[in-house]
Amino acid sequence: MRRLLPLCLCLALAACGGGSKQPHRAQSMNDFNPAKGASFHLAVRDYELGRLGLAVPAADAGQGTELEEEAIRMLEDLGYRYEPGGRPDYAVRGQFLCMNPRQEARLEESGLPSPPFNDPFLAWTPETYVWEPGLPAEANAPESCAGRLQILIQPLGGANQTPFGEQYSAGPCPFGLACPTAQCRPALRALFLQSLRDAFVQD
Repeated sequence: MRRLLPLCLCLALAACGGGSKQPHRAQSMNDFNPAKGASFHLAVRDYELGRLGLAVPAADAGQGTELEEEAIRMLEDLGYRYEPGGRPDYAVRGQFLCMNPRQEARLEESGLPSPPFNDPFLAWTPETYVWEPGLPAEANAPESCAGRLQILIQPLGGANQTPFGEQYSAGPCPFGLACPTAQCRPALRALFLQSLRDAFVQD
């Protein structure tokens, strides 16, 4: 499969349980081998930095409907079957975060909510998974917004339901106060669609 290796950051996820954090790592997307004609459910989730640097559902969450429809059409064109109800073979999630690099310089990690958007398909909820921070940005970096994208593909059949995942970075994006998702969406859209295609294209 073709991969966006120059853009890929290692997706490390950490699970919280019993008051202590246990490391959890998604399977490499390079090992993802989708079954031809498999069914899928797809959703885009928008996050922003809330209090204490935690990633929380964005105030403009729900603006990704058009992108979801575009991604669904693309996967259908590749021979996969969209399953809006029932039990699909794969749950596909694009998780977007837009943030000021100055904020990232002060963060140790940016945690995703638990469970994200009360998602019914992700078997590893209600554990909390966190974005792996990139290289620390300079505290005096220019004002801008930077996009972060996680792609998670959760197999819903078989014994092994560990998600496949990759993390990407995009930017700098135009600066907007509090870096709403809309500031980073054009760059993240391109990354999401291309990496999704790479994951599902059969060699």
